[in-house]
Amino acid sequence: MIYDIHVHTLPERPLDAASSIAPLARQGRVLRALLRTADRRLGGGSAAAWVAEQVAASRVDRAVVLAIDSFCGADGVADRERTLLHVPNDEVAALCRRHPRLLFGASVHPYRPDALTELDRVAALGACLVKWIPSAQNIAPDDERCLPFYERLVALGLPLLSHTGIEHTLSVLSNDLNHPRRLRLALERGVTVIAAHCGTRLFLYERSQFSAWQRLALEHERCYGDLGAFGLPLHGGPLRTILADRDLCAKAVYGSDFPALVLPTWYAPAIGWQRARLLSAIANPLDRACALMQDLGVPAAVFARAGGLLRLPGRLAAREPGATPC
Repeated sequence: MIYDIHVHTLPERPLDAASSIAPLARQGRVLRALLRTADRRLGGGSAAAWVAEQVAASRVDRAVVLAIDSFCGADGVADRERTLLHVPNDEVAALCRRHPRLLFGASVHPYRPDALTELDRVAALGACLVKWIPSAQNIAPDDERCLPFYERLVALGLPLLSHTGIEHTLSVLSNDLNHPRRLRLALERGVTVIAAHCGTRLFLYERSQFSAWQRLALEHERCYGDLGAFGLPLHGGPLRTILADRDLCAKAVYGSDFPALVLPTWYAPAIGWQRARLLSAIANPLDRACALMQDLGVPAAVFARAGGLLRLPGRLAAREPGATPC
């Protein structure tokens, strides 16, 4: 069974009151490039439909499609002027109802006055996890204002998938908000936490937070990390570290960060140039990402692990902790 817990989409109606994409003047280089690429691929069609088509044509059995809540001020009120991308929960929930292989990844800002009510609502809609990008949404995961939110996550059996490391696409505030150490409070309150990207970096000049994630994952039974964007450069070292340590490997969860780039040729020294060319020729980006991770030695347990972590139909809200071995 292959679960991909990290799949992105774009809002269906970018100019309405429910969803938003920031105007061009406020978009950074990475977001502009991503949106230009999306425009070419979609040709005026629906991003949600394209995501569903790519999953349906892939080897991925279940893909978690992620909503993104707005940037909120300290008072919990949505600030559209500082929101770069808002993908509403209702849009993603509706998409996942239409396509059984898609799972609803909700996003709820913990400072919202209605945060607990919204958590209950998205759980009723079938949410399997909650996603945060702290530096894009103005969330300090170690802020005690998050404590009631964490208690409700535990009660509902919802894991938290929170971005760690430098955020290049949507950051508005300091990337220190994404540091793995800030997730300790959630872990101490019993939340199952999946640190997206395991705190890795994208560029040599950046400071990696990978070692901080390592320590957290080995100290806390409920701390995991996803392999989102591990098909990009500078992720080979962290991946080798994960695979070489049985305890750390038992904390890895597969996610692609679709539609993030997958660059098999970067890993040609490890997998061979001929194999790298073959992987690069795979048209479906989800399959290309899976195949590269498999060739690099990621075991089947990592691809299946989300099945024991996500809030899925028929599973009791309260679950005993534990990691399946690699």
